[in-house]
Parts: sequence; structure tokens; C-alpha cells
Amino acid sequence: MDDYFRRFEDRQPPAPIAYSPWREALWQMLAMATLVTGLWYLHWRWTQSLNPEALWFALPLVLAETLAFIGLVLFVINLWQDQPVEIKPAPARYGDVAPGVPDAARPITVDIFLATYSEDPELVRLGIVDAKAVTYPYPIDIRIHVLDDGRRPAMRAVCAEEGVNYITRATNEGFKAGNLRNAIEQTSGDFLVICDADTRLFPTS
Repeated sequence: MDDYFRRFEDRQPPAPIAYSPWREALWQMLAMATLVTGLWYLHWRWTQSLNPEALWFALPLVLAETLAFIGLVLFVINLWQDQPVEIKPAPARYGDVAPGVPDAARPITVDIFLATYSEDPELVRLGIVDAKAVTYPYPIDIRIHVLDDGRRPAMRAVCAEEGVNYITRATNEGFKAGNLRNAIEQTSGDFLVICDADTRLFPTS
């Protein structure tokens, strides 16, 4: 299992594509041509191509095509204009995200949850190692918690070896949601990062 993941250790997400007015104009032109062609096609379908001898089949078919075109219109509206995400500066202190609090000058605390049930403990270890490597522009308190709903000694041992917190419970009430709720009641981070057992965080996550 470790050998399988090792092949992908050096992968990094590609950088966001920079905004281009020419690319946006080309997309809008092609989208309008598609919509005009679609409208022409639907007009022809409704007015000239319906088979009066088999309306039981023709009407549902043309209705499905019409609904598909409506979906295309909504798709074009949603992507009509490029809306680049404004990346705000990372908060440095608790007061930056919760103005007016008494302890505004303290560092931010982040709880990273790795929820697991029956996954191989060595697979979860890979996620733990990556979570320990997460970086931030300012000093913050990152706490890693493994939420083991399988109550496995092997998983507890991995957590002890990696120096992270191990949380379990006596029952599996509520399944994963219950597992997360149980952990939230025992932790106090300002922010939560909830990961599946096989999640591999990037250092800049």
C-alpha cells in the first residue's frame, strides 16, 4: 500500500489559470452560438418534426430535449463571466477572525480530524504524516486527532508513535456524523479540518 502512494508523493495541484479577456470573449461567443443553434433546433422540433401518429413517444422525447436545453441555458448563465476568487490575507491572530474577543492576541487553533473506521492503520498514518507537515504563514496551534470508530489497538499504537491524539467511543451511534460530534465535544479548535481516512493534505492546505 505504501509503495502505491509513494508514486504520487511529489504531485502538486496546478496553479490557477490567469484571467484572460480573450478567452472569456471566445467562450461567450461560442456559448451564444450554441444557444442560438439550440433555439433553432427546438423550434424545428416542436413545429415540424413531431410525429402525429406516435405522439406518445414523440412528445416525451422533445420534452426531454427541451429540458436539456434549459439545463444548458442555466449552465451558460452560471459560467458566463469569469469571477476570480479574491484570496484575502491569512489571519494572524484569533482577533482577526473574531473581532472584539478578550483573547484576540492569541494564536489561532486548528483541529485536524482524520475520521476512520476500518481502514488500514498504515493508510491513516500517511494522512497523519501529511497533516503534521501542514504549514501556515504565522505561528498557529495545529492539533491532529484520529477519530477511530473501530476501537482498534493498532490504530491507537500508530497515533502514539506519531504523537497525535486518539479519540474513540464505546458505540457507533450516528456513524460518521456521530463520530465527528463526539470529537467536537472533546476538542476546542477555532477551526476544524475534517478529513477522510485516506485524505492526503498538501503542506499549504
